[in-house]
Amino acid sequence: APATSPPMPQSGDPTTALLPIVDSIGLTDGMSVAEVSSGPGLFLPSLSAAVGTAGRVFAIDDSPRLVEYLEQRVAAEGLTNVSVVRNDGKTLALVNTQVDRVFVCDAYRAFKNQSTMLASILRILAPGGQLIIVESAEIGAASDQQQEAGEPESSRQLIQSAIEDAGFEYLQEIAVSELPQGFLLRFAKPVE
Repeated sequence: APATSPPMPQSGDPTTALLPIVDSIGLTDGMSVAEVSSGPGLFLPSLSAAVGTAGRVFAIDDSPRLVEYLEQRVAAEGLTNVSVVRNDGKTLALVNTQVDRVFVCDAYRAFKNQSTMLASILRILAPGGQLIIVESAEIGAASDQQQEAGEPESSRQLIQSAIEDAGFEYLQEIAVSELPQGFLLRFAKPVE
């Protein structure tokens, strides 16, 4: 049987925006980044290349099955600057480690305890380090009429508020044209 080509990504699928998203993280050679809830590791090759051989990538997931898959993928692709870490879904499980960036794509809402996870992220970020949150769809977005009538805020607003309440400084929202229904938010750990 002839080989079938993989399905084409749809608009709003983070894989269509992979390179613009990785570019927006602002990684340079020698930096370190933790990807929380790495899943199948779609971003790992790009993150690994962005930080170079002097940099470090931590692929973090709480699924034993996905951690095993990530370990196999990292070995098969020769991503020598990537470490796979299994966490409990509540904290990052990185001990005595500071990173320059923490990247979360389509996983913020799945955190088992958002305030505990945000405290863990704040703890491992270097002063001035950044948290990048990507959501490929605005789930539960309130229309202008709903907001005027006192309806709930959009998920973007709720996520931003929760992260600011956890001690992060909001920096900016970056438009990613490949994610027309989503958003990318950048936050920083304050320099003390």
